[in-house]
Amino acid sequence: MLKQAGYSKALGNIHTLRAPFFEYFIKPESVAEALTVKATIYYYNCLFDRAANSIQEFNDWVPQVAEGLAKALASHPANDSSST
Repeated sequence: MLKQAGYSKALGNIHTLRAPFFEYFIKPESVAEALTVKATIYYYNCLFDRAANSIQEFNDWVPQVAEGLAKALASHPANDSSST
């Protein structure tokens, strides 16, 4: 996508993924991957401040995803536990 449509198209798609409209439709890991691509684009184009901001946004997002996953796992018994 980057070579055919350019960085601006990729950054536009990433911006769209972060829109509130898609909050319940986009998988959290997709947002994490999008933020990684965003940071890489900025870094490749020597926009180091923006790359650092994207990395910080990623670091802020990932703990929320991990916390939600931990809650989901805690609310369900493990498959290997026996209930006899």
